[in-house]
Amino acid sequence: MDNEKEIRWVGSSYDDILEFPAEARREAGFQLGRIQVGLDPEDWKPFDDLGSGVREIRIHDSVEFIV
Repeated sequence: MDNEKEIRWVGSSYDDILEFPAEARREAGFQLGRIQVGLDPEDWKPFDDLGSGVREIRIHDSVEFIV
């Protein structure tokens, strides 16, 4: 666990995730955990507008949330 990548929250992103429905919040946490240990999230696309290597993680619920 010493090699886990740091999560850097930008703007209101952390507070936004806290507003997700419970299941979507759990899924977001699971996907972020995958990234922290060096794995790809299950559903993502490049988000180069923020910088090289940045990924948009897609979480699907009854309403689609994008992290």
